[in-house]
Amino acid sequence: TTYMNEYNTKEVCTLFENYIDDVSNFYIRINRRRFWKGKNDDDKLTAYYVLFNAIKVCTQIMSPMIPFMTEYIWRKALKSYDKNLTDSVHLSEWPKESTFKIDSSIIEEVNIVRNIITLGLKVRNEKNIKVRQPLNTIYVKKDKVKLEKYFELIKTELNIKEINILEDFNSLKVEYLTLNFRNAGSVFKENVNIVKDLLEEKCFDKNLISD
Repeated sequence: TTYMNEYNTKEVCTLFENYIDDVSNFYIRINRRRFWKGKNDDDKLTAYYVLFNAIKVCTQIMSPMIPFMTEYIWRKALKSYDKNLTDSVHLSEWPKESTFKIDSSIIEEVNIVRNIITLGLKVRNEKNIKVRQPLNTIYVKKDKVKLEKYFELIKTELNIKEINILEDFNSLKVEYLTLNFRNAGSVFKENVNIVKDLLEEKCFDKNLISD
């Protein structure tokens, strides 16, 4: 609203893109089972209600900039589910900030979970491992936020079996010996491969090497 009052449409569009990403690429995706289940219980109806209002609000906010598309969405999609809406999006009142109490802790938790999922998908992509291929374990550093209630979500999104919470990542460090074989070759000469095998077998014997 502040940006619109300032005619700063660039910032409005940036926020709009982020908002659409939140709704379509996260909210809808993680709530697929709630949308698709056969029983119309309170949980399913709540999921639909939240989605409906998310679409309604962004349609109203973007109507001054994309008037024809938002009008079409308003009439063909939104009004067909809520007959009490105005006949046109341009006749509706500008959305007001919600009066509901916002639980900031949930937002913080979800942002952390989303970051874990994003990083997990990034690693999969870097290693060229498709999401459809299940993996055994993901290791997450312990945080002030308790993530246990989001474990199933993280497992589903990353297609992994177990989540291990660690105090730090020191337990994942593996110490090993290696050589710069370009330099070692001039010292060990024909024995350089013996040294290589010893290092790989983790039985580095200084006496043997010196001999």
